[in-house]
Amino acid sequence: MKAVVGLIPLWDDERDSIWMLPGYLDSLKEAGALPVIFPLTRDRDEILQLVGRCDGILFTGGHDVSPEMYGETPLNDLVSSCPLRDVMEKMVLDIVIERDIPALGICRGIQFINAALGGTLYQDLPVQYPSRFDHHQKPPYDVPVHDVLICKDTPLYDCINEERIPVNSYHHQAVKDVAPGLKVMASSDDGLVEALYKPGNRFLWAVQWHPEFSYVNDINSKKIFKAFVDSMQKTEYRWTDGSDEVFGRFYLETEEYYSRIVGGLQNRTGYVPHNLSDSIGDVLIVSVNGEPVACGGLKRYSDEDVEIKRVWVEPEYRRKGIAVSIMDKLEGKALVQGYKRLILQTRPIMPDAVGLYAKLGYEQIDNYPPYDKLDGAVCYAKEVHHDIT
Repeated sequence: MKAVVGLIPLWDDERDSIWMLPGYLDSLKEAGALPVIFPLTRDRDEILQLVGRCDGILFTGGHDVSPEMYGETPLNDLVSSCPLRDVMEKMVLDIVIERDIPALGICRGIQFINAALGGTLYQDLPVQYPSRFDHHQKPPYDVPVHDVLICKDTPLYDCINEERIPVNSYHHQAVKDVAPGLKVMASSDDGLVEALYKPGNRFLWAVQWHPEFSYVNDINSKKIFKAFVDSMQKTEYRWTDGSDEVFGRFYLETEEYYSRIVGGLQNRTGYVPHNLSDSIGDVLIVSVNGEPVACGGLKRYSDEDVEIKRVWVEPEYRRKGIAVSIMDKLEGKALVQGYKRLILQTRPIMPDAVGLYAKLGYEQIDNYPPYDKLDGAVCYAKEVHHDIT
């Protein structure tokens, strides 16, 4: 299964419409990914759902970044921003960093990532940074117009293995002060920052030039897109039931885990051992690069209530957004099946789980089905009222 890459859409002010350059899509497809264009939205739930369905994110070019993002006012009338993009992309970037999702920024992408993380920009290069080098070329846009110098001991150098490469260039803004946490990977001969990355993240790169224009004939552009796609873990989701062998293995792992920290699931009011297939109906198995790494299930209580059960993520894959993705998909399944409320329970000594449930909109309740409540458990519920399919 191909990795899915979400693209931030371009915006056309005159047509009041999103649009997309084919080069972004075609370059990703050639590198082995499946590109998907996002809608423009400021709804956090929608953004969480969109990003949760993707293996990588591409921050595209387009409008100028709003100067307000880095504490300035517009320099002149040439500064043209799209506030909705700024709001949406900030939420997307926060999720990307939190979940360590691979991301690539191009042109505006490098400017936005830098500004969003605390850096500043030159708002208009001809005014603030005049240069003899051409940073705003005329068509055709796949022709190199200046070189960039690649810093050794950076991921870009490891990818391209060259100290100097020719690139195209089409921008009137640029990185000024580099944001804390970002490092320079390349610069032009006149000193402008041309590429950044965030150490510690699996893949968070950004370039000022346009590999989406030059990828057809330029091997270095192909290498950048290939490195981006190759960094993505290929995540697959499989629906099954409680009798599934893989789920059975995870079930035993959870038994062992709970036995270590809370005395086992037998420490339950009215607990009676049961067959897995009788207990849990729909089960979601998550695999990364072909290896099962996580699961979650649904247990029916009534025509309206269904419980999320046995959400388990192997330790090395935690904090990568997999648990959130499982919860989203279980909620979608419950919605399709007509349930009105999701319920679940956890122990207070598991603060990560409590924090996750709160983030996803669950509220603590007291009226949990008493015959199946863990002693000392905290119970939560969430109304199923919006489409997460």
